[in-house]
This record gives sequence, C-alpha cells and structure tokens, in this order.
Amino acid sequence: METNQLSLFQVMERFANEAPKKSLFADSRRDYGAEAFQNAAIETANALYRFGVRKGNLVCLRAMHCIDTVILYAALTYLGALVCLCDPERSCDQTIENNGIASDVTYTIESQCDGLGQEEAIDWECRRAIDGKTHRVAIPLGEKKEEPVFDARADLYAPALIVHTLGVGGKTKGVTMSQYMILNQLQDYAQSGPGREEDCLLQLLPIHHMFGLCMLLSAIWCRSRVYFTSGLDLDATLDAMAKQRVSACGCSSSFLVELAKAKMERGLDFPSLKYALVGATDLRLDDVAYIVKAFHIRVFPIYGKGECFAIARFTCGESETGRSRLSGYILPMCEVRFVDKNNQDVPNGEEGEIIVRGPTVMMGYYNDEQATREAIDEQGYLHTGDIGRLDGKGYFHLLGRKKKEPLRSGVPSPSAIEERVRHTGFFSEVAVVFLPDRKGGGIPVVAVTLQKDILAKSGLTEEGVAALLQEALSKTEIQAVTKILPSLPRLPSGAVDKETLTALLSRRA
Repeated sequence: METNQLSLFQVMERFANEAPKKSLFADSRRDYGAEAFQNAAIETANALYRFGVRKGNLVCLRAMHCIDTVILYAALTYLGALVCLCDPERSCDQTIENNGIASDVTYTIESQCDGLGQEEAIDWECRRAIDGKTHRVAIPLGEKKEEPVFDARADLYAPALIVHTLGVGGKTKGVTMSQYMILNQLQDYAQSGPGREEDCLLQLLPIHHMFGLCMLLSAIWCRSRVYFTSGLDLDATLDAMAKQRVSACGCSSSFLVELAKAKMERGLDFPSLKYALVGATDLRLDDVAYIVKAFHIRVFPIYGKGECFAIARFTCGESETGRSRLSGYILPMCEVRFVDKNNQDVPNGEEGEIIVRGPTVMMGYYNDEQATREAIDEQGYLHTGDIGRLDGKGYFHLLGRKKKEPLRSGVPSPSAIEERVRHTGFFSEVAVVFLPDRKGGGIPVVAVTLQKDILAKSGLTEEGVAALLQEALSKTEIQAVTKILPSLPRLPSGAVDKETLTALLSRRA
C-alpha cells in the first residue's frame, strides 16, 4: 500500500470540494457537513493565528468530548502547531505540571465548564503562557468561507501531536506523532477496516487517547458520519443509537456490555447497528459472545498501542469458531516480527514478543530519549511488550502480555488470574495489580466488586466470599491478597485505571 503524502488540510479540502454537504460531525445541536467543517476549521485557525499561534508552538488543548475539540484540533494542525491533547477531567495546567512540560508550552486552550459532554463545551479560552494574555475562541458554524491568513503548507514530518499514555514501560509518557504518521495510521486502518461511507459512527471513546482520536478521524477517509453524545451516558447513548440510526460504535468492551444488558432488559431493538470496534488487549471473549448475542452484530477488536494505533484487526463473528481466539490480519503498513528474549526471530508458528515498524509508528516519547531508545530499537522496531504468533495460514494471534512484573515463581499473568476470578460468578468487576514485597518480588492483589444480587441469594457474607475466593486461588498455587471495593477506578475509555488502583491499594497495604 502506498503511503499518504497529503496533509490534514489537503485531505479535508479535497473532501469539502468533492462532497460539500456530506454530514461529517453531528451532535444534538449541530450538523457539520464537510464544507462547513472545513470553513469552521479555517476560520478558527485564522483567529488563533491573529492571536499569535505559529508553526512549531506547543499548544495544550483540553480534549472535551465534543465537535468543538475536533475543530480546534484541525485548526491547530492546519497552523502547524504541536498539539498536546489533555485529559478533559483535568485542567491544562494540571496536565502540564504532571508531565513536566511547563517550559515548552506556548499556549493553552480549554473550556472552563466542568462537564465533559458537548452540551456544555461551548466557551473556549486561549491563554498565552509567556504573559497570561487570553483570547476568547468562539467556534463558528462554518456558514461562511474564509481564505487562510496563514501558510497552509505543512511539514508532514514535523512533530504534530502529543498523546499521553502509560507507554510500553508502564510510566506515563508523551507519544509524539507527525502528520505523516497520523494520516497513514488513518489510511491504513480505513482501507483495511469495515468502515463504509453510509455508516453513522457513535463517538464514545475519549479524544485524548490515540484510539479515540484515530477512530474519530478515520471518518474522513471512510467519509462516514460521526455522532457525539454527552460522554458515556447510558440513556443518551441508547437514545442516539435509535434516533440517529447508528450503524457502528467504538467504545470499551465493558461499556458495550452495559449497553447490551440495557437493551435486553428494556426490550430495545437497533436494526441499523451492524458492527462495533473495541480495543483487543483487554478483551474478554465471553463479553464478545454476550455482545454478539444481544445486538446480532459483528465485533471487530483492534490491536494496537498508543505508540502505534492499529497493528492488526480481528474479526469476532457470531460463530463459536470466530470467537474462540483473537486472530486476524496484520495491517498492510505494519511490518511485524515475533522475537525471543534475545531479539531473535522465533520459528513460524511459535510465540514471541510482537515488534513492529513502519510509517504508522510514533516518532518517540516527548523529551525522553532514554525511554524512546528502550521502546524502539536501532532497526526502528517498536517493542510492544505483547506476545503473539503467526500461524501457517498467515493469521495473526494475540496471546497476552509479556511478563515484566517481578513475580513470585509460578504466578500466572494478571489476565489469567482475572479470568479465573470472574468464573466464580460472584464479582461484577475484577482487576489484578502487583504490589512489591520485602523480597523484591510482586504480590498479586485481586481487587473486586461484588454482584450484590448473587451475594444475597447465596446467603454468604463478604468475608465468606473472600474466603472462598482465597481457597480457589490457593488450589492453583496463587498466593494472592483479596480486596473487596465498592467500585474500581476507571479511565475515560471505560477500562480499569490500574495505575490509580495500584496507588489506592498501596496506601491500604
């Protein structure tokens, strides 16, 4: 597959000229066609340019879950700025402080509202770091066309985006991407994925994550419609799925299970829904089975990292065979190898660490050369820390994480322990983290939330359930500590926030 050589400005300009009225991004208040979106992005870029934003400036953007964020991101990219997408649940200043980038930031742009959804994210303020001067940014409707007052020619290979992730080494890092890398990720996925021009994609993933941003922008290649709801609100999501004739959604598998349960309990029907896109790394196959049964749809897990959005795409259909394993195809632009601990290729069919290189892999971690060298070797391969294999038919199989924690001898991986605990049937949420012991090893701590209805029917106390769980784990030689919590902390994507959970359990230890 040939790589893309166009900038985001050029891609959107072509879209606006060829299909100006095609609905692109919509919510309960607005519906931007391709031409209107391009007009709005250029007008916003002009306003920011007049305020002083220039090529190469590091601009922190609070990534609220709304169309405004997409317009601001496009405008900053058109200007050639380096955009740092910030968690909407924190201020830009908090993100800057947490990641030690204060000396590099030129501007911040954020909405002053408390909510995360599009209903409230309407007043934006751009603040210049050097003197604190502010400028109100009004997001236009794109009804008028302005010519760019800035130079729209882009350096495709310059740093263009920073997205913070836990990274391959387990510590929060700023993944840095160029326009060339981002746009080729979109092209690689869009031309290999299930997206269609007639689709309406429900945007549920957080925009400040690479998965959420790329799923959102892939609509530009597929020329499909994206509809925003007010964050992960169950009722709003179900309402939008019915009224907007949603055909696809991208979200965490845990939230999709919640939607499936609500559909079944309320007797709802969504005939337009055809498929769902979910992250593959933490996917439970029994969740896939339940989702497929409830919605009668195809589930497409996407395997990737923050450092490379999509590496492989799996197909989980309605058959048991299709759900029996996470297997699929490596995307065309990804050059994947499977290596042993000495970085040597394993024989075909054997499992090894997944390493990948190509035009879709990050430039590196922002201001962290050492971490970049640890993640990307001298040949340009990103070491994912995941284990997989390629079978004789060319299918890619994802098998799990490489064991990096200093575990006690014989202790299974976190995912294996979690799966065993779920099968007891008493728990609605399960997560395993490792706390250090005096010997320098890792003690698995099983954090769970109880299914209250099942507990009530069993007649057991919480202490009784904990004892049964400990007995079940002991039989498989897992010396684990059990913690029953009222809820588990979660990321905006819906996945368990294991970094926060580890800190919480460390304080309780």
